[in-house]
Amino acid sequence: MLEIDLKELTTNYNQLIYEYKLFKQSNEQIIEQMESDNQRRTQYDKDFKQLQQQLNNLLTKEKQMQNDFNQSQMENQRLIEELNRINNKYETINAKLMDYEEQVEGLNSFSSTRIRIRYVLLYLVENKVSVLYRTQMKELKDEINELTEKLRHAHNEQKNIADEK
Repeated sequence: MLEIDLKELTTNYNQLIYEYKLFKQSNEQIIEQMESDNQRRTQYDKDFKQLQQQLNNLLTKEKQMQNDFNQSQMENQRLIEELNRINNKYETINAKLMDYEEQVEGLNSFSSTRIRIRYVLLYLVENKVSVLYRTQMKELKDEINELTEKLRHAHNEQKNIADEK
């Protein structure tokens, strides 16, 4: 009977040892899995912080580009207004020139010399006005083209940022 109890105890003991080893292996695997999960979580946190920083940088850049875009639009509007003022000034000068021409024509209708002088003066005045007008128009068009290009560039960058989102 004691022998049977000893065998039974030995069997139970061996069974418990076997189960202990299994639990120990299972425990080690769980610990390894937890360590791996912790490493991944740490990497995810780093990646998240990096992406958050990139997002903040892009948002700051977008705000700056929006400000630049708004400034370019205001500058473009200012140049258009200035161009309109110059066109109005040109029309006023041209009207005055025609009035002067009519006055000179009335005063000098009988004198061919005076008529030639009038045409020379008219030519000189028109030439000066034309040169001034063309110069100012060219400068304004250059400024408008430059601002339009800046505006287009800012718009493209803003579109690219929006596409990245």
